[in-house]
Amino acid sequence: MIQNKLLCALAPDDLDALRPHLTPAELPLGLIVSLPGPRHVIYFIETGFVSIILPVGKLDTEMGLVGREGMLGVPAALGSDTTPYRVIVRHPGRALCMSVEAFRQVAATRPAVGALVLRFVQAEIAQLAYTSFANAYLSVPGRLARWLLMAHDRIDGETLTLTHDVLSFGLGVQRPRVTVSLHDLEGGHMIRSDRGKLTIRDRSKLEAFVGDCYGPAEAAYAQLIGSRLSKFAPERQTI
Repeated sequence: MIQNKLLCALAPDDLDALRPHLTPAELPLGLIVSLPGPRHVIYFIETGFVSIILPVGKLDTEMGLVGREGMLGVPAALGSDTTPYRVIVRHPGRALCMSVEAFRQVAATRPAVGALVLRFVQAEIAQLAYTSFANAYLSVPGRLARWLLMAHDRIDGETLTLTHDVLSFGLGVQRPRVTVSLHDLEGGHMIRSDRGKLTIRDRSKLEAFVGDCYGPAEAAYAQLIGSRLSKFAPERQTI
């Protein structure tokens, strides 16, 4: 059964056109899925999630997260020969992959496939916009809470396997600030952190803590793709 939300959003005949080209792939923790440069494979994530990283000189910046709501290789799918991003697996899972050439051939004869990719790009722009807003206006604990909500959306269950290094990189701050921020969220009974495992205890408190920095981008995804991304707390189920 296909779990990728983009593939599930396609009409049955469009999905059937892609299906013969799809092959399963494992996404182990820490795998570098791609580097800047030519892109030959497109991934539709089924489980787990990855970081999209922009290298600038000697610095790396996390641009966002992608899980079963999306795909990897959008620039190639839309006709570019290269991609500027590095992609690394942050939570292990699986994907369905196909060659860029095969995808382009299908999209050339089935406009709805290309149109869906463009809507996904719009959703990714919304995520990037709200990430920029959060980085400007939220405290480090608030940014951590938002990152954890986004990660939680992309897994089954309540427990994430995450190191302080991953969180430090995702937020662009030093490890000590991550440690202090985790203690703040634990003190508010929002999460429980223990030896590389982090459990969401009260999602509604996390959402309230973040405010409007979380939710609008997820709502945009639901409107554009027709499938809910967010595990909204009960009182915020507006879609």
